[in-house]
Amino acid sequence: LKPQEKRPNETRDQQDTPFQERQLDPVIQSIHQPEGNAVHLCVVVCDQRGDETMVMLKSAAMVTHATIPLVFHIITEPQHHTFFRDQLNMWPKVYRQQISYRIYTVTFPSSAVSDSWRKLFKPCASQRLFLPDLLKSVDSLIYVDTDTLFLRSLADLWSHFSLFNNSQLAGLVGEAEDGTAGWYNRFANHPFYGSFGVNSGVMLMNLTRLRQTSWLSDMQLFYNQYRLMIPWGDQDLINIFFAAHPDQLYLMSCPWNYRSD
Repeated sequence: LKPQEKRPNETRDQQDTPFQERQLDPVIQSIHQPEGNAVHLCVVVCDQRGDETMVMLKSAAMVTHATIPLVFHIITEPQHHTFFRDQLNMWPKVYRQQISYRIYTVTFPSSAVSDSWRKLFKPCASQRLFLPDLLKSVDSLIYVDTDTLFLRSLADLWSHFSLFNNSQLAGLVGEAEDGTAGWYNRFANHPFYGSFGVNSGVMLMNLTRLRQTSWLSDMQLFYNQYRLMIPWGDQDLINIFFAAHPDQLYLMSCPWNYRSD
């Protein structure tokens, strides 16, 4: 499916890009704001993932030098807002001086398929697809799943943005390095990036560049076409997008998203 083609059975709601005139503002944010060039880290949290997310955030702060300002963008359900505020405000002063946080409410397109987006793969997992249009004031960020643990400074991962060429929008790690263990090359019924696909659990996102492309409209088109063939939800859609636009992906090596399988 070419990115700009409109399928005959699409409705106007399915074609809309609903966040064009809107920015997602934080419901709660820290008083302290970063000085200088900060590393932006984003996570989406739904259901009972609060404690797991706090472990991830602690690991990020512990392995990153205190001179590197960190901004945490936490997108979650309303009932979890105060949990994250209270937990972060209890951190030792040395870490509270390094970080700032912005807590938002999970937001999906106000269209006929909004509930489908919310439930795709796992609750709220597809929120990351809409970050370019929701966080309009953010140039770039590192997106991670809640079960990530950092063993190396975020500054080292952030430095890969400077290695992007002029066409690259995002950085990801391969889903597998061996065809005998790869899921996409053995089971996928849709296009995927490269030989083995990519894993979206750790993702460098240049939001400024993504806003200048057909990212969101392509996601809607690909969802309409492949929605019965994407068991891994948003990760599958990301693979389909970069299969169509391979020149727009910066491929990182295995250590940046190591998984035991």
